[in-house]
This record gives sequence, structure tokens and C-alpha cells, in this order.
Amino acid sequence: PKLETKFEMLWLQVNISVHNTYFIGALYHPPTPIYQTTDLLHKIEITVIQIQLDFPRAQIILAGDFNTLSNNKIIIRTGLNSIVTQPTRGYNKLDRVYMSGPQQQEIKVCVLRSAVKSDHLAVLVYNDSSKKKPTREKHRKICKFRNHTPIQHAHFLASMTAPLEAVDLDSHRDPQSEF
Repeated sequence: PKLETKFEMLWLQVNISVHNTYFIGALYHPPTPIYQTTDLLHKIEITVIQIQLDFPRAQIILAGDFNTLSNNKIIIRTGLNSIVTQPTRGYNKLDRVYMSGPQQQEIKVCVLRSAVKSDHLAVLVYNDSSKKKPTREKHRKICKFRNHTPIQHAHFLASMTAPLEAVDLDSHRDPQSEF
């Protein structure tokens, strides 16, 4: 088979147990792609169909930055459900997550400010079986430390009795006291 490198799409198979398999796809669809959008939609569709044929009980998750790719076309072509309901950049839902299977009721989605500098919001998907919501707060702590000035370094070097290369360490004595 010919390897297609024009799409920025990666699929992983994760086997949790013998009967619990996940296929997780990561996708980046640039604002101005070098390919036809219909080609990407076709590739996504045939990949999802192949996974469903080969692993009928597997959960499928497709996530990423979809930019202008139509949400409805992905849903229609794959049968996956979109689980991100809030905008992720301005008023647009560019970063999306699609899922298959009955476990969607346990899955929760939070859209929050990204930890890295970005104009996109981060999408956090988690299992709600613990009934514990993730924290959205960041904590900042300022710690004081002792400043070392060039004058302090000069005083230290001036107090040295011998040049560092001339110090002969005796292997039988304590290295700390030798220092």
C-alpha cells in the first residue's frame, strides 16, 4: 500500500484488555490545505469503516484541529458523534472530538484556557465515573531565594587559599571537608 503523507493524521490502537480496544485518531486540518477537503473526508471515512469491520467492538475517538472542515460531513460520513459543544477559538468550534459507542454518557468535556500560549482553548475529555470534576484553577507561588551578586563571588574566590587546580584530594579523607 502507498503511504499517504499529505494528511496530518495519526491513528493509534490501544488495547486495554482483550475485549476493550480503542482506536484514537489525531488530526490537523490546516486552514489552507495542500489537498482537496473531500480527499481528507474520504480518507477519514474509509479508515473508520475499516476499523469498524476489523474491530466491531472497538471504541473510536477522533480528535484534533479541524479548522474549516464541516462538522456535519464528518458525522454523516463516519457515524461518530461530536462531543465538543463549546467554541474553542472565538465563536468557532475548530478543535473537536468525535466518539463512537455507548460509553459517551460517562464522558465529560471541558473547554478551558490552554496551558501553553495559544489563541485556541484546550479541550479536556475525561471519564465521569469518578464524579469528580477537574480543576480549572492555576496556582502561582512566588518563592524568595538568596541572590548571589558578582561581588559575593569575588569575595569567595579571594578567600580561596590555593588555586582550584592545585588542590590535591586525598582519597581517604572526606570530600566535603576537602572542598
